[in-house]
Amino acid sequence: MTFIVRLLSANLLTAVILGFIGGIGLSPLLPIPPSPLAVLTGATMVVTLTFYLRRRTFAAHLSLLNLFLLLGVLHGIIANRSPSSPDHIFNLIEERREAVVIATLVSMPTYTDGTGRATVELESIRFADRPDFQRAEGKVLVRIMEPWPDFTVPGTMLALRLNLQRPSRFNTPGTFNYPAHLARQGIRVTGHLSSSAYITRIPASTKLLHQLRFFPERLRHTIGAAFDDFVPAPLNGIYRALVIGDQTQVDDATRNLFRDSGVMHILSISGLHFAIIATILYMLIFWLLRRSTWLILRANVRKTAMLACLPILLFYAFLAGMNIPVLRSLVMSCIAIVALCTDRRKSISTLLAVAALLILLVRPQALFTASFQLSFAAVAFIALTAPALRRLTGGKQDQESASSLYFQRFLHWVAAALLVSVAATLGTAPLLLYHFNHLSLIAPLTNLLVEPLICLWSLPCALLACLALPVSPDLASTLLHLGAPGLTISLKSMELFTQLPHSSAWLPTPRIWLIFVYYTAFLLLICHWRKNRTLFIAAVAFFTSISFLFIFPPYELTKRFKKDLTVSFLDVGQGSATLLEFPGGYRVLIDGGGSSASSRTVGETVIAPFLWHKGIARLDHIVVTHPDSDHYNGLPFVLERFSPAVLWTNSLAANDRPYAQLLEQARRQRMQVSMPTRGERLEIGRGRLKCIRNLSAGSGARPHTGVNRNDSGLVIQARLGRIALLFPGDISQSIERRLTDTDEDLAATILLSPHHGSKTSNSQTFLAAVAPEYLIVSASSRRSAHFPHPRLERQCEDLGITMMTTGRDGTIITVTDGNRFTIATSREPGSDRRVVLGGAGGDEQGGRVATPTHPFEEIRPR
Repeated sequence: MTFIVRLLSANLLTAVILGFIGGIGLSPLLPIPPSPLAVLTGATMVVTLTFYLRRRTFAAHLSLLNLFLLLGVLHGIIANRSPSSPDHIFNLIEERREAVVIATLVSMPTYTDGTGRATVELESIRFADRPDFQRAEGKVLVRIMEPWPDFTVPGTMLALRLNLQRPSRFNTPGTFNYPAHLARQGIRVTGHLSSSAYITRIPASTKLLHQLRFFPERLRHTIGAAFDDFVPAPLNGIYRALVIGDQTQVDDATRNLFRDSGVMHILSISGLHFAIIATILYMLIFWLLRRSTWLILRANVRKTAMLACLPILLFYAFLAGMNIPVLRSLVMSCIAIVALCTDRRKSISTLLAVAALLILLVRPQALFTASFQLSFAAVAFIALTAPALRRLTGGKQDQESASSLYFQRFLHWVAAALLVSVAATLGTAPLLLYHFNHLSLIAPLTNLLVEPLICLWSLPCALLACLALPVSPDLASTLLHLGAPGLTISLKSMELFTQLPHSSAWLPTPRIWLIFVYYTAFLLLICHWRKNRTLFIAAVAFFTSISFLFIFPPYELTKRFKKDLTVSFLDVGQGSATLLEFPGGYRVLIDGGGSSASSRTVGETVIAPFLWHKGIARLDHIVVTHPDSDHYNGLPFVLERFSPAVLWTNSLAANDRPYAQLLEQARRQRMQVSMPTRGERLEIGRGRLKCIRNLSAGSGARPHTGVNRNDSGLVIQARLGRIALLFPGDISQSIERRLTDTDEDLAATILLSPHHGSKTSNSQTFLAAVAPEYLIVSASSRRSAHFPHPRLERQCEDLGITMMTTGRDGTIITVTDGNRFTIATSREPGSDRRVVLGGAGGDEQGGRVATPTHPFEEIRPR
């Protein structure tokens, strides 16, 4: 107890700040109204003050921790609330609406991948069905499928005619939460411009405050345009990211190269950037101040030079976009400079804690962003290596010759750099896997070469070019070209390193508890370093076993004990992808395609994240019912990352080039590519996968010639005990009649609606023959007027079938033991639906109610 008291007293500031951070972290899990929480916080404040007045120090410290925890929860809950103002655009827009808005452009317009983006701040709005403008507030992210006009610079007032809507996402667990990402930036609504002709410039304010507010953003715009003019791609995009924090011009190939080589952090302005800038500024200002004898006699020139760097660093932070790594670096730099100038040195833990506190006071939701977590984790783990770094770089050496002394110092500095890189890699590895499922195994090596080239060569040249730009554009261009070889050599080095075997790994998403245990194990290892050999060996063994669970997740290790069949109908937009997990852990993916709003496929953005979220590292079997893009366009990424052994397809021939490339990729990966025949079965423990019909077999036609490709696919049935599921692909009503006329075994408890619920399929005869309890429609919410067709809902009501759609309900999960089944969906928070349990034929007598865990919410039976 005495040790705890001393530890808490010695690190009280860090402890209370960690309590505040923990409170913000808990706020999404505690749906408590702010009012009673504020009362509780006030009461805790009174208790804390009472303990201090009575000199009960330890109790006061514990109460102070509790107070800051409650303050963090309260701060997080308030920040997470939707805007309350009736004039906020979030409250004016509930569904897609066309409007004319008067707004101020607040961000630098960008153009990448054929899409221009910019953020505007609203002043007024007029909807298409109303004659007058009304007051409006809030930010809107505006997109246009062309570059923004030249007159659209930050601070410009514009009139825009656009379509407004609340941002949406694929409602599939594990996928990126785009609406939450925008909400953390204060953006609750997005807009789409059909043409730049709908952009009109309005004479802007000439007030000094208006000009000062948008000066940094306009300067960013000017510098970015200069980079684009002076340097070719992809170097211009890298320069933009290094200097002004704009990564929009970094193409996918370059971004992937930085990611795979483990140096992605270089593209984010961080502490190293600020250290370089502060060093250059300090040397320049110190040199200038030393020219004055009067100043030398009356002031501490070194401290004056350091303090003079502060306003310039603050301006550069605005220039760099004020994102989370920039804020962290700025706060830590400012605190460190002030501490040095006041002769009060602060520990790195205190600097980190204060920096985190200041950021979270302004942006509490930043705690949940990858940039915040990675930035602080990297610095914290580097700080743990400080004693070893001091020994490597500050020790005294006695050598016979100067050359050997310099060589030894060089080796020590290389070892120190390698130690820093390894520490940062270990500190960020769990978070990288949690957010991106990717880990570079060569990061410590590539950082040794690439970081000095870019940060000590190319970056200073780019910064000097920015200073020279207003005076001499030619000199700025020369400086940029002088720094370009550093970028070119770095890119070539990264290409070389990433070609090494096993240079990177794609792994499932680790559970949060595993991440906390990992960091705890590492701290135990550090604490017992060179203190107790027995405890240190035990800590190493513990840390190694925890690290093993990241490579082989618990879900993979225990899959052979799985006793039920789990079927997940993924929300992939307008497409189809269904995951079947049979008893024993055999996994089958039926189709894998859908809509995609960017160059990244639905396999990369939806299917793979869902699999990783479940802890799945490998698939066993893939079935492509027919070669329509919305059924297979995500599979190339899935094949590459999950290495399935078997691929079933309706035909081994393909006239469609992307599908032919998919088949070729499967053969290169030595998959067993086969065309199942009618009645072919795959027995999987107590379950089975059966090909009811291969509609292309015996037709004599390729899937794209002479035969409708929708009617030349596979009809698949999965079964466990009494529960069956039917996957008919996109068959039309003519094929449905053929199947029912031939007395096929079509009966199924759950039916995946043919052709996404369209009017050309789902005949009454077919639905009656299958007689499902549930009809699942895999379709986009944006096409709900046609998929499912309104007639289908009436048919389901007549036949007593419960219809569910992925566009409305999100990913739909059914679990069965062969006798009974449960159905649940991934819904946005706030759904009140319940889980349904039933048996084959709809017998629900004796059923029990199950409680699904987050993020699956329950569904109420109709």
